[in-house]
Amino acid sequence: MRHMFYIALFVISFRIFAQNNNIFYGGIASGDEVLCYIQSDAILNNNIFKGGNSSHLVKICTSLSEIPLPITLLYFDAFVMDNKVLIKWATMSEVNNDYFVVERSKNLIENDVVGIVDGKGNSNDVVQYQLFDDSPFYGISYYRLKQVDLNENFSYTDWTAVYFDSKASSNYAIIYYNPSNGEIIIETIGLDILYVEIINELGQIVYRTNQKQFNTEKLSNGIYLIKIIFADKTYEIKKLVIYH
Repeated sequence: MRHMFYIALFVISFRIFAQNNNIFYGGIASGDEVLCYIQSDAILNNNIFKGGNSSHLVKICTSLSEIPLPITLLYFDAFVMDNKVLIKWATMSEVNNDYFVVERSKNLIENDVVGIVDGKGNSNDVVQYQLFDDSPFYGISYYRLKQVDLNENFSYTDWTAVYFDSKASSNYAIIYYNPSNGEIIIETIGLDILYVEIINELGQIVYRTNQKQFNTEKLSNGIYLIKIIFADKTYEIKKLVIYH
């Protein structure tokens, strides 16, 4: 899943920009944006930002340009494979990207480091990464990715859930799109799926299908577990976020 972030830097409060340009929500800008502060009755050399009186119109503007964070993340996922947990992710672009840290947690409060993987620095190609957790927690645990740039700035992905037990197999699935606005596509490696269940926070099965592409628009917004049962009766459980 692709993530793109932008930082808008500004120092004054009056905005002038195109109404339909969602630059502050991660959209693509059509060019530099302009912010202005206008105060009437300003006198020369008066510090208007300190609250003084004024006698002329003063207009102070500064331009904005979008500044992307160091990586564009295509996806981040974790799944059981050969009695281990395999963590995979990919980037579509990297700028001054130093390294990644894979973290795990049993309770979403305390966490530890699984491993560190060097980034590519600068890249405009798709780059695939992976790391094994050789000693995963039993039951449900959570993994996330920390990205650190050359200036030691960092950012995190959301946590992704993995269920590990003695029935773990080499079958695994990647879910598109997660978070989802209703549409879900499941890509499987190994055996095909037998069926899929979506489970709410009360442990109730609220949706069941044998299709690899389906729509959950009738489900309420929230956090669910999606259980993917393969043809050999092994299964995988992941966290699923639905919003409309």
